[in-house]
Amino acid sequence: MGPAAGEVLPHVREELTRTRRSGRFRDVRHDEELQLMCRTVLARLS
Repeated sequence: MGPAAGEVLPHVREELTRTRRSGRFRDVRHDEELQLMCRTVLARLS
């Protein structure tokens, strides 16, 4: 992603702090999927 990745990281971190999700991430399975994706992105870009 290059320089754009730096702008995304705060949003990804913020998503992990939310206690409630909306949209397609309302159930536990989807919430866990989203958390895994966020953690993967953070690990690769940090």
